[in-house]
Amino acid sequence: LIITHNLGHHGKERGFAQNIIDGALRTIEHAFQSVQMAKKAGVTIATGSDPDVDECVADEIEMLVKAGFTPLEAIEAATRVPMEVLRLAHQLGTIEVGKIADFIILDGDPIRDLGALRRVEYVVQGGQVVKEPGHPVTVMAT
Repeated sequence: LIITHNLGHHGKERGFAQNIIDGALRTIEHAFQSVQMAKKAGVTIATGSDPDVDECVADEIEMLVKAGFTPLEAIEAATRVPMEVLRLAHQLGTIEVGKIADFIILDGDPIRDLGALRRVEYVVQGGQVVKEPGHPVTVMAT
């Protein structure tokens, strides 16, 4: 959703051809409707990891909320659910004993304030802190 949205609304400044911009603008509402219909039908929905330079997982989570997901459902679509789809849930996707310790610590509760997803305080990857407060994120993983 976020890639199509940004192609339509920011494609010109990113150097995309007008036909691509027009196509994105024509399809974004249909994309939202498709996600809503799929959710209603019980289709498993997971985010991907192919955002462009100006997009991030937080953007896609916000788009899923606009499409009718609760904040928790949207966050799970970016964490737990992709690992289930990829059959990696035994290693990743939730914080549990025996799993690879990849997680973030936020400044705030993203269930109440999705903006907290943009206020990453710590990044822990493989059980090691790779970002601390006051330092930019150096590793991005989903």
